[in-house]
This record gives sequence, structure tokens and C-alpha cells, in this order.
Amino acid sequence: MALPFLQADYGVFDTKFLGVCLRYHASAPDAFERFLALVKGEPLALAGLDHASLHDLAVASVLDHEFRHLHDFVLSPHGNKIFRLRLAAIFHGMQSIETDLRLAPVPTPLIRWSRMTAHERRASEHMWRRPVLSLDSLDPDTLGAAEKNYAQILACLVSESEIQSVDLYEASAMLVQVYAIYRIAGQKAADLFYAGLLGGAVPTRYVRVLHLLSKVWRKLGRDIDLREFGAIVSWSLLGTFGKRPTDDLPTRRFLRLLIHFTQEPACDFNRSVKEIYADWDTALGYVSIEQAIHENAVANDALALLFNNVPPDQGDTLFRVVAGVCREGIQALIAANKAMAALYRASPESYVYPDAYIDNTEKIGASIRFDFLDMAYRSDALRRRGFDVDVEIAEPHSGVDFAVTAYLHPGGNNAIDGRVASRVALNLTACDFLFSDMSRDDMDFRLARQQLRTMGIETRELL
Repeated sequence: MALPFLQADYGVFDTKFLGVCLRYHASAPDAFERFLALVKGEPLALAGLDHASLHDLAVASVLDHEFRHLHDFVLSPHGNKIFRLRLAAIFHGMQSIETDLRLAPVPTPLIRWSRMTAHERRASEHMWRRPVLSLDSLDPDTLGAAEKNYAQILACLVSESEIQSVDLYEASAMLVQVYAIYRIAGQKAADLFYAGLLGGAVPTRYVRVLHLLSKVWRKLGRDIDLREFGAIVSWSLLGTFGKRPTDDLPTRRFLRLLIHFTQEPACDFNRSVKEIYADWDTALGYVSIEQAIHENAVANDALALLFNNVPPDQGDTLFRVVAGVCREGIQALIAANKAMAALYRASPESYVYPDAYIDNTEKIGASIRFDFLDMAYRSDALRRRGFDVDVEIAEPHSGVDFAVTAYLHPGGNNAIDGRVASRVALNLTACDFLFSDMSRDDMDFRLARQQLRTMGIETRELL
């Protein structure tokens, strides 16, 4: 059975947003209302849940999947490094602007514009029929620093192997989702969902790691055990990253561990996570997860200090806004990382094993962002239901505002401040749009254009 719209529209992890992002498409117009009914625990929605429908099971459990992405991201040194680099990229990028961006259209992305020849730039301006931001308005050193930051982000995300970092994040979230379905609908439904995953019901990238682990386990004569798979994936994601030459990408850690399993006696998983991980660290020459978490916290604090040392009157108004956003962003990351690190240190099992993770109620909360793709949802109707609407577009004939993106913000102390997270994400999106070729999918384009129009900045997009 095909599983339509599972990740392409219901959930996507955005590395610019310290929250959970769900997406809804005109091709599945009832999905948003069904999701809200299930989340609220409405009796009719729960009674109508088809335990044999992969589609229904995916809708009911997508929040667990997406929250695992967020928790992995804010706990892992790998995820933290990506977010720090994102903040550094917009800090350096906006620092490179030495004029008011509202005075002339801005060619985007600016990094590519700066690399073009004078002839290529003149050809683009001829096509646009209007002069645009002059290169003389950009400081080459700070623009070069931003370009380096974006290259570092790409290096974190792309490895020279069949397994990519995103595959490990997806494996972690899929394992959690299977156990979420078990709690929602029972063993039979969980087995059906997992069989559907491995049977081709979702794009390959979501199950590439699980396929490989199953293959290795069969070769070793071991029974498939999703808790053991969870231990392997978490160890791969949570290791130290970028502090010393011997550090490896999560993908490299993962593949080295699989080779280790084929060369050594069978691993005894009937021990504490700390004992299991200590053996793997010793065998492969890595520092402990606990040390990795500590080193990551030090790196976060160092970036926070850099932002805090920026004079409050440095640069123009726009740069001061961006500097403030950077300070908010790193502090939000630090708070989330500290909370998840404390949970991990108290009981690694409660994080590593997907069933224990599902049952743990101490995890941090965060806002849910809803992106509406090619469908219209009235802003006033969403606000009446408790949503914050941050990005909206007015329908030209009626003047009615329709939401592009809306948020549900959590309460309580153990949660990332949703309004801070959404503000940081919108600014990161706008700055990515201005400077980088990365992260320019359709939804990001829509959000960036709207945000920049709000700021009074006109752009011209390079082909």
C-alpha cells in the first residue's frame, strides 16, 4: 500500500527552526483538520482511526517523528554545529552589507552575484532593466566569511558515502514513530507500519539506514531488534564533532561501527547504554558521548560570548536586528541543549531506546509550525483557534488575509520559546535567501519573499 504525503507534506525538519514543522497540501485538504482532531484526542477522530491504514497511522504519529528530529538536533554536537554555522552565516552576511538594502533591488543570492564576472552582472541587469545593489556596497571579507560558513554547513550535511547524515536522523525518527504507533494502536498496527516502511511505502532515504542494519543483522545471524538499532543510530549521531582531526561525521561513525560488528565477537546489548557505548568508543578511538556533549556546550557558549560582545550601536538598524536575532538564537539553542543533555545524563536509556523515549514525559516541548502549501487557510479562522499567524498573504480581490505559515506555541517552562524560535527561523530564511544557494526550496522562497517585502527589501533572483 502506498503511503502518500507522509514526509513530503505532513512533516519536514527545518534546521533553521527550533521547533516542529508540519506541512499540508491541497492534494490532501482534510489532513490538517484530521491531525488537529487526533492531537486533541477527539473521540470521533480516535474512533475513526483506521489501524490498517498506513496513511492514518502516519498522521496520528507524525508529531512523535518530528519531535525526535528536534531532540536529536538540539542534543547532538552535529546538529548544534549546523545551527551555530547558520547563525554565523547570517551574522557575517548582514555585516557585509554597507548600505541600506531598501535603496536598490538586491540580486540574490549575493554570494553567487559576487562571484560573477562584470559582463555576467551587466547581462543580468539588462534583463532586469534596472540597476541593482552595487558590489561596492559589500565588504568582501565578511561576505567571504559568510560564504565559508555556508560551505561548512554543506560539508556537515553531505558525506562521500551511500549513507548521509539525514538518513541517520530519519532512522532515529522512524524507530520512534513505530513505537508511537504501538502506543496508539497496538502491536499489529506497529508491525504493519514497519513492514510498510521496509516494503517501499516511503521514499528510500527514510529507511536506507534501517535496510542496511537489517541486512547486517541477518548476515550476523541476529534477530531484528529495533532497540538495538536505536542504540546504534543514537551513538552515531551523538558523538563529538568538529573539535579534533579524529572526529568523524555521524555517517562515518555509523559505517565504522557496522564494520566493527562484522570483525569482532557479537556485541552484548544486555548491559547499560553507558557500558555498551564505552566499548564502542574504546574500540574505535572516540571520546565518550558525555564528553562530546560537554565540548558542544563549550562551543555554544563561545558563540554566545561573541554575539554578546557586539556593541549595541554597531552597524545599521537592519544589522542590529540581525545581531539581536543571533543572540536570541544561540541562547535558545543553549537552553534546549542543556535540558536535553540533562535528560540524557540522567538516563541514557530513556533517550536511546525508542520505546523508553516515547514513554518519557520529561522531554522539552516546542512550537508546531504549520506550512500551507498551495492551499488557502484564512488567518482570522486560525487565530480564533489559538494560532499565531506570522506570514500571510492578502487575497487581491477580497482583501482577506490567508496564512502561509501559522504556529501553535506551547506553554510551560520546559519548552523552547516559540516566538523566539519562529522569529529566528524567519530571519535565517530571509538571510539564506539573500546570500546562499542553500535551502531555497519552494516553501523557503515563499517565506523569504514575504518576509523581505515586509522589511521593504526588493530582490531580483538569479536564474
